[in-house]
Amino acid sequence: MGKRARGILARLPDRLRTVLFRNILEMDPPEHTRVRRLVARPFSAARISRRLGDVETRAVTMVDALPKSEPVDVVSAFCSPYPLRIVCDLLGVPDNEESRRRVQRWARVLNAGHAADVDAYVQCAREAMDYLEELVALKRREPGDDLASAMVASQGEADGLSLDEIIGTLFMLILAGHESTAHLLSMSLLELARNPDLRRDLAQHPELLHNATEEFLRYTSPVKLAPWRYAAHDLNLAGTAIRAGEGVLVGVAAANMDPEVFPDPGRLDVRRAEASRHLSFGRGPHFCLGAQLAKMETVAAIRAVLDRFPDFSPAAPADSLEWQRGAMIRGPLALPLILGTG
Repeated sequence: MGKRARGILARLPDRLRTVLFRNILEMDPPEHTRVRRLVARPFSAARISRRLGDVETRAVTMVDALPKSEPVDVVSAFCSPYPLRIVCDLLGVPDNEESRRRVQRWARVLNAGHAADVDAYVQCAREAMDYLEELVALKRREPGDDLASAMVASQGEADGLSLDEIIGTLFMLILAGHESTAHLLSMSLLELARNPDLRRDLAQHPELLHNATEEFLRYTSPVKLAPWRYAAHDLNLAGTAIRAGEGVLVGVAAANMDPEVFPDPGRLDVRRAEASRHLSFGRGPHFCLGAQLAKMETVAAIRAVLDRFPDFSPAAPADSLEWQRGAMIRGPLALPLILGTG
């Protein structure tokens, strides 16, 4: 962990720092196995599949509402609010503009990591924990059909989640649950806007959208680095000696460009047979819980845009775009497009 990142963590109060890391990303078995089993229930394939109709309807409704007569920043108008509303609904965050705006601000600052302003980072972390404590109390009084309510209900089980584990997990899901999907969608639309042939190909062959989404995940790599991991014992990895306790960062974006796995990796190919072998959702016990939902959202969103605006194009040169700062997440802060009349 870098010096600046350690400095930010040192500024956090003890309980806040503890709660931040009471989530499955920072746990090992058997603790990780217990917590993930409880948290994974709402992310089962059957439950996520039941959300497909709602996700598709939301995508179409939001795309239909986009301005048509002038360039529009699709990040602020669609790519960010679209997955944000879905994850807020999944978690049980009250459906109002104020709540969504706060969640979006926290995610933007906290995902910036060491690149964030220290005071802003600490303030956002405080606000987020206070808000989530209030949310847990609300779900205890008024449970609903959402993830926060399900986690609170688990406290009645013998191996149920502790309050800190609930707050830490909700905190992690807020950070991971919408901004990476927003960046995946915005970078996918950027590639389609820059490549009319590819855009027409997908518009004419929508059956390719699922594999195309896998390829966009590989090619754009919205998550650049996996979280810090620490060696449990001495090992030698590809000729590099790593001592027990030393930190390791896995370059997801680099792995997704491995020519031994992906021939001609610098080429975007929506028909690539091995596209789904990307590491954008991780591997093994820490494989992303929301992978299926993120892919479902992206497929629905791209289909809605192509159906409504098949001839959209960039409204600004790609080299003029401003990108998210930070080591972990990658994506444009704004993406102006000319959508056309639709």
